[in-house]
Amino acid sequence: QDFVFDYMFRERLKNVYIILGINYPEYLDKTLITTIEVPFRHPKRNITPRMDGLNRSFDDWYNSGSLSMLDGPVFRENKNVDKINFGCDENNIYFRLHVNKGSGEISFVDRINQFYIYTRNASRVGSRAYIRLISKTDNPYPILLEKFEHELALTLVKDTLYPPRLTAVLHPNMWTLDNPEGITIVYEDVIDVCIPFDKLGIEPGETVEFFMANTDSGVKNTYIPQEILLSMTRVLRT
Repeated sequence: QDFVFDYMFRERLKNVYIILGINYPEYLDKTLITTIEVPFRHPKRNITPRMDGLNRSFDDWYNSGSLSMLDGPVFRENKNVDKINFGCDENNIYFRLHVNKGSGEISFVDRINQFYIYTRNASRVGSRAYIRLISKTDNPYPILLEKFEHELALTLVKDTLYPPRLTAVLHPNMWTLDNPEGITIVYEDVIDVCIPFDKLGIEPGETVEFFMANTDSGVKNTYIPQEILLSMTRVLRT
C-alpha cells in the first residue's frame, strides 16, 4: 500500500540521521503522499446529469468537478476508484465514480469494496461526529480531525452493488441509521449517485462540505482528498 511504503521510507531515513547523530529534517514527519498534488478540477457550472451509470453519457458531466487518483508505486489494483466527478444543481448533489475493476490476480470485483461520502453543512453547525473507518497506520491525516453530519456508504461485492446505508448524527458524536429514500444510485459502467440537498439538511444558499473515502473490507484504503474538504453551494431558487 502506498501509505505503508511512505511511512516505512520516512522512518528508515530518520534512522539514518539518528545513526549519524544528526537531527532529521522536520519534513520527514509529514507524509509524502499528501504533498503530491492530486489532479483536481472545480465544477465550472451547475449540472443536472442523467443517472444511467453509462460511460456514453459523459457529456452530461462536462462541466462537473473532478478528482483523478494517482497510480500507486506499489499495488495499482488496490486503487478502487480511478476518477470521481461531482457537481450540483438547485436540488441535488451528484457524484460519478469510475471504478477500477482491475486486471490483477485479486481484482476489484473479488473484494468487498466500500465507498463513503461524508458531508456537513458549512453554513450552520449541527451535531457532528468523527468518521468511523479503520486505519492501517497511526499516521494522522488532517481530515481525521474533522467531524461530519452524514455518511453514505456504498458496498460492492463481486461486482454487485448493494443497497446504500445512510447514517446521520442526531446527537453529538453518535451515528444513527437514517432512511436513504430519495437517494438515487445506478451502477453499470460507472456508479452514478444523486443525493437531494434536503436529505443533507442543506438549504438554498448554504454550502455543503464533503470528502470521500474507499475501503477494502472496512479497512481504509484512500481518503479523497486527504488534507482539505471539498465544497459546493446550493444555488438560490429564482
